[in-house]
Amino acid sequence: MEIEIDSKSILKKNWDSNVITPGTTFMEKVSQVIFDYIANNLKNNRKWKDLKIIFSDSNIPKEGEHKILDFI
Repeated sequence: MEIEIDSKSILKKNWDSNVITPGTTFMEKVSQVIFDYIANNLKNNRKWKDLKIIFSDSNIPKEGEHKILDFI
């Protein structure tokens, strides 16, 4: 007997898109994972040696497109 699981319906039932908001635990975890990824690559990846990485997560005020324009 084969059981088929519809992952999309499970995700819809269990996923609350409100967690993708600044200040939530989810966003803190996402930011930490990205920060760790950047730090690890800057330290261990020769291809990243001369890169300047700007990581501006949801803890930095402004919308993303405004932050990019400020940088440019």
